[in-house]
Amino acid sequence: MLNLSKRVKRSSLERVFRTRAANLKLLARGYASQADFARVLDVSPAFISQLIGDNPKRTVGEKLARDTEVALGLHAGWLDIEH
Repeated sequence: MLNLSKRVKRSSLERVFRTRAANLKLLARGYASQADFARVLDVSPAFISQLIGDNPKRTVGEKLARDTEVALGLHAGWLDIEH
């Protein structure tokens, strides 16, 4: 059984992952397709689909979040804040 501290950390991390995915979807809407968005981020369209598709299989980790912010000219931490 998880102690309270581990549950709080897990809950916080899950919230960050949900926020990042929502923000990535928001950003992707500004492109003609997910493939165009993927090209800008220098990742495969399949990878973008795994992150923000109808049935996401991956989370937006720290490195991808920061790399995305740099690629799109956003300030550090932009993906972690609800927009």
